[in-house]
Amino acid sequence: MDFREKLLYTYHEVAKILGFSERKVWGLVKSGDLASCKMGRNVRIPSDALMEYVYNTRTQQVR
Repeated sequence: MDFREKLLYTYHEVAKILGFSERKVWGLVKSGDLASCKMGRNVRIPSDALMEYVYNTRTQQVR
C-alpha cells in the first residue's frame, strides 16, 4: 500500500507504515515532531505530515 493513498491516518496505520509502536507515534505527535489534526474525539495524521516527518528525520541524520 502506498501511504499517499489516503489523506489521513490513524496512530495504528502510521505505526505500521513506519515500523514503530503506537505509543511511539503518540509520543511523536505529543512532542510536535509529527503533525496531527483533531477531528472531534479522533486524532489523525495527514499523509503530508507523515512525508514531512520522514524527510526531516532523513535530513537530520545526513548532517
